[in-house]
Amino acid sequence: MMSINGSFQNVGLALGAIIGGLVLNLFHNNFQLLMTILGSLGASAALVLFLFAKDPYKTGATANP
Repeated sequence: MMSINGSFQNVGLALGAIIGGLVLNLFHNNFQLLMTILGSLGASAALVLFLFAKDPYKTGATANP
């Protein structure tokens, strides 16, 4: 059975490939705009990771056997 984490990883991989391919195809001659778009996508991904990633050691969710 597939977990939600695995399914969202596959959806993100597919969407990233589609969006990346479209951006590279549409803006192949305008590299300044391409750098701006890809930079903003990277910055937004870093912001999402910073806001929503949780460290298990900070929350106290350690596994005790």
